[in-house]
Amino acid sequence: GCVMDGTTLDDGAFAAVRAYASLTKRNVYLGIGRLTLSVQQALTGDPYAIVGELGSTKQDGSTLPAASIIWKGGAEPMFTADTTWFKFEAMAIENQGTATDFIELISGSIGFTLKDMYFVNGSGHTPFTRSCVRSTGNRLGYGMYSGIVCQGPAPFFIDIDGQGTGVGVTPITIQSSDSTRSLFESNGGTAMTVLNIKDETFDSVTIRDCTFNQQGNELTAVSTFDTPETRTIDVFTFENNEWDKGNAVGATSDVVLKLENVQNANINNNHWNGNSVINLIDARNTNFTSFNGNWWRSCSAELIK
Repeated sequence: GCVMDGTTLDDGAFAAVRAYASLTKRNVYLGIGRLTLSVQQALTGDPYAIVGELGSTKQDGSTLPAASIIWKGGAEPMFTADTTWFKFEAMAIENQGTATDFIELISGSIGFTLKDMYFVNGSGHTPFTRSCVRSTGNRLGYGMYSGIVCQGPAPFFIDIDGQGTGVGVTPITIQSSDSTRSLFESNGGTAMTVLNIKDETFDSVTIRDCTFNQQGNELTAVSTFDTPETRTIDVFTFENNEWDKGNAVGATSDVVLKLENVQNANINNNHWNGNSVINLIDARNTNFTSFNGNWWRSCSAELIK
């Protein structure tokens, strides 16, 4: 019953599809089209995946994937989830309403996965007021974010608020997929932090094979500055990434990594094109286990502060 024409609201039909998928333990395949929602969708029960169009087909007149989910509702997350091992794959996310987040993971979520996802910003779209992915608990782990194209649609791509639990969660990884290189870009005059960790402890965080392009305002890859735990990250790996500063009007405090209470930081084989960067890394109570094979250009002031 989903029309998927980018205009007709598909809330009721899509909710029925999801209920059937959960009942029968199947996945939801969108196919080609633009699913339009205005009512928050709560993901509960058995884990399943929502998959767009896995082929190479693109939307007419666009480089976006053939499947989109469009939000035309009010100030709330498009999705909430209290389940584990859930996956979104191969689609564009377009906020044409006033959504606060793409998804809120209630009490966190084990095994939450995003793959080959495009978060759209620009003409006709509104940035999320909080984040693309928001976690409000300590069960976040075994998370995989691969093939993400995120061009300034929110202040945070992933915002993790452990709410003071800090009990230690399992690995989280941000990387490119086999078909799409992950790109994180600040534009439109909005600063963005890709991964923000507050009041939480991680056993391991890995970011590899990604491109960070600062355009229009500050872009930070990782920050643990906001109320860090005693051991915010046990092992942090940042490798084979590219960071470029373009015409970043208004960017006055260029810091790629803001690390506090990180036990073992491995910063290797990255390409830093600073264009007069002030500080690439601001580290507080952080131990650098390895810092090898990095290449940097036009970096002023301190490389590590």
